[in-house]
Amino acid sequence: MDNTKLRKITLDGKSFFGKFEFLQSLSGSSFDRWVSAEFSNLLSTITSTTLPSLITTNSKCLPLLSLLNLQPTITKLTCILPSSPYTPTTRIKLLNGEILQTQSNAHPSSPEFPENLANRVVSEMGGKQFTLTDDVIRVEVEKFCDEIKSQVEAESKESKVDAIVLWIEYDTPDILLQRVKKKFGNECKIIGVVNSDSGLSASSESPLNPKSGLPKWIASKNLDEVKLVSFNDALKCARRLNLQGVYCGVRSGAVCSVVKDLDANNVVCILDDSWNDYEESLKNVDYLATQNLLTTAEEQHSKVMEYRGASIEDLQLPEAVSIPKNCKIEIALEIMISRDFSQLPVIDNHRKMIGWVSLGSLQSHISDGSLKNPNVEEISSWMYTFNRKRSYQIITPDTLLSDLDSFWENHTVAFVTDQSGKFPLAVVTKFDILKFKNHRAKLNALY
Repeated sequence: MDNTKLRKITLDGKSFFGKFEFLQSLSGSSFDRWVSAEFSNLLSTITSTTLPSLITTNSKCLPLLSLLNLQPTITKLTCILPSSPYTPTTRIKLLNGEILQTQSNAHPSSPEFPENLANRVVSEMGGKQFTLTDDVIRVEVEKFCDEIKSQVEAESKESKVDAIVLWIEYDTPDILLQRVKKKFGNECKIIGVVNSDSGLSASSESPLNPKSGLPKWIASKNLDEVKLVSFNDALKCARRLNLQGVYCGVRSGAVCSVVKDLDANNVVCILDDSWNDYEESLKNVDYLATQNLLTTAEEQHSKVMEYRGASIEDLQLPEAVSIPKNCKIEIALEIMISRDFSQLPVIDNHRKMIGWVSLGSLQSHISDGSLKNPNVEEISSWMYTFNRKRSYQIITPDTLLSDLDSFWENHTVAFVTDQSGKFPLAVVTKFDILKFKNHRAKLNALY
């Protein structure tokens, strides 16, 4: 089987090695190889033509799902996993997996702990629990460590590894960490990265250690050091890696985010998840926008895609009704009310737009008594005028709707003009844009 790549990565001025475990599904990834070997063992023990229902509590269940989909007689796999933003929910469903989420960081003795819930499912509903055995891991981890050593030596001319950083969860095999430690020796630190978003406070009754604030299961993992990283910080780091062309996932981002604080030279980070696992966050442009993680080019592309290239002309707005500056206010009010207009452009004797009048503003002035004679007074005294010394954004029928997104942050109305910006053609508001988007969404739902 092919090795996964080892590549030099630089973040915050510090270089380290990234072990690209996420790249070669079912061929190069060490974890995938362990699952494949264990799955072969499982198949050899089953004599019936149809495999029983499988239950797993392994957080990295995607390679198993991929293998199961190659079996025409297989039944669905149930994945019992703690509730977590790291769970690749969408991909599990796409691979026909069933998800049974449990309480995050449940106490090992509680019924909600994944292993305990899996035992209950097997006893009450039947099926077979899929787990990785120590024998399989022991063999494969030897290959994994030798692979890292030879790749580091090829890259840095020395096989010495000062630190290995990897994501740790409750189901990370203890023997994996033990064998890695034995293989690389005491001079190499094994550093585990753990999700800090438990939402729990540490107490003697909680699944967290009251002194360290770490999950109690971490004590058995034979780690030299443990780093806590929030999902938000992990997401930001993963995003930075993606922009460098490293399409790893958020767990990998968490692992790489701690390197800058390590006092070590040859550091190897195990990148074990792909950005494809994060449909709801890392691959979701709208979500990234809410987190301010889009580049300027991506923001513009996102806006263009949102409107599918639509322009002002696609809104099919009614032609603007313009009034002269000497128009009586009473007439202007009658036009706006009868035609359901909120604003009217005001033009001079040469039909050049010099300002506009607002229905709401006029009604407010009449209500408070400041405008006493609407049938006598002219619009020129109550209109909003354009300051011709200022520069204005010219909006024409060809203006893309995506180009107006920032415009609506400071304006309530836009006047569509010819290319010179002199002659009014239509009036558009943000409400018109929302109606257009709503109509288009309904049409898309039909097809």
